[in-house]
Amino acid sequence: VWLMKNTAWSHDFLVRWWHSEILQGPGENHNCSDQSTMQHQLLYENSMTIDDAWDSVEAPIWVPQVRVAAQEHLQSFHAATAATVASREWQEGDFIKHHPGCHYYKPPCQQLYLEAHENFLRKLQAMR
Repeated sequence: VWLMKNTAWSHDFLVRWWHSEILQGPGENHNCSDQSTMQHQLLYENSMTIDDAWDSVEAPIWVPQVRVAAQEHLQSFHAATAATVASREWQEGDFIKHHPGCHYYKPPCQQLYLEAHENFLRKLQAMR
């Protein structure tokens, strides 16, 4: 899950991301290709300038326009994924329930999306 502010940098980033050519061939249609190309666009420039700052943290050095939040602050997972990736299962009040790799048109996933839709409608009704 990611949020973006409406700025010139964001617009430029979206254009670079959309037109990225780093994934070609078999990887082009992988369901995580969007995440891979996004990370490449955000990290490539700084990763090419390895220096003392990089060596001191041994982790990705994000561009100044990017902030990284803990996963549980923006999303949590349905029970099966939470158990598999040792992460947090969705609880009432969480921002988003994420269904990674689960496409709405696949029968096993349709129930998860139906539950999410019904939950959204309940919350919407409660606001009125």
